[in-house]
Amino acid sequence: MRIVIVGAKGFVGASLTRGLLARGHEVVSLDLRPGPGRLADVEDEVEWVVGDGSAPEAMLAAIGRRPVDGIYYGPYYRAAPGEPGLGQELDVMAVAAWRVFQLARGLDLSRVIFPSSTAVHGRQPADGAPLDETSRVAPFGLYGAYKLLCEGVGEQVNAAVGRNVITSVRLPAIYGPGAAVASRGVNVPAVAAARGEAGRVDYRPEVRVCVAHVDDAAAMLVRAFEHDDLAHAVYDMGGADVSFGEIAQVVQDLVPDARTEFGDDVAMPLPSAIDNARARAELGVEHRDLREGMASVVDYERSRLGAAA
Repeated sequence: MRIVIVGAKGFVGASLTRGLLARGHEVVSLDLRPGPGRLADVEDEVEWVVGDGSAPEAMLAAIGRRPVDGIYYGPYYRAAPGEPGLGQELDVMAVAAWRVFQLARGLDLSRVIFPSSTAVHGRQPADGAPLDETSRVAPFGLYGAYKLLCEGVGEQVNAAVGRNVITSVRLPAIYGPGAAVASRGVNVPAVAAARGEAGRVDYRPEVRVCVAHVDDAAAMLVRAFEHDDLAHAVYDMGGADVSFGEIAQVVQDLVPDARTEFGDDVAMPLPSAIDNARARAELGVEHRDLREGMASVVDYERSRLGAAA
């Protein structure tokens, strides 16, 4: 398969790129800036296109004159605090995604994957019951609202073409090697420990969050690209339901002198308990042990620091 990844040098995009290459697929990277970034180790295996993935002309340049089988649309935009950016955020997060989805009506694509988010669910319900694709949605902020909007548009396009070509995968808080902070600061304790520093997260130790390792997320996305006939348009990836205190304890078990400081925030905008039965059944999603996942962050950061020394 020949697959265009918009945002291939991003945290999830880079892991997805390596996963696709390892399975023998061709990858076209469409990114704003030149250079391989996180993908320096596989630079010669990737077809590089520099351009704004939210612009139609850049997408057409990435597709080129050879057929493409799939597209991953992963751009994220958030204006800096105090700066106006609502229009651009809407263009990148929703309008451009709609344009990419429309390509499924004109090209013979096998799959368009849209990385949605558990932010469409909003906060964990008070009863603690696990959420799934059939649960109520209460999007957190514009980010969650845009994700939910794109899921709905994808379902409409699927109905128009008569098959589930647009697949939305609701990712939880993603962590793993290659990011200093990661989603909701989940990487901070491990990265700080590897650096011999004190890490600080915004949340109180008892605050819970659903986490998934970046390579497990990539493995699920690769399976989605390779699947011939997915039964649904939306999948919750799920992950481990853990507290920040538990994350810090795992890191301290790995690095005995690790120090994690906690903030006072108790308002986690994402749910912690996700039922991913649909993803397990159709896409074979698996989640590694938290200790193994945090060890990969510590090892990566130590190797990076050693190489820079």
